[in-house]
Amino acid sequence: MLNHRFARPNPLLRAALVAGLLLSCSTALAKGTLVYCSEGSPEGFQPQFFTTGTTFDAVSVPMFNRLVE
Repeated sequence: MLNHRFARPNPLLRAALVAGLLLSCSTALAKGTLVYCSEGSPEGFQPQFFTTGTTFDAVSVPMFNRLVE
């Protein structure tokens, strides 16, 4: 039987190739991300203390809607 020896790739080279592939994929996927801009920043994250619509929209609906699901 013939015994062939194959050279193993350098682990550092392999890690660099994997990192390069991951970075190229992430930039391609980042072009399609969703960006949501609110009309203003909430006054706080406790809706029982604030009465503005911006605070209600940003905090209470996403937080307290999940309690009953």
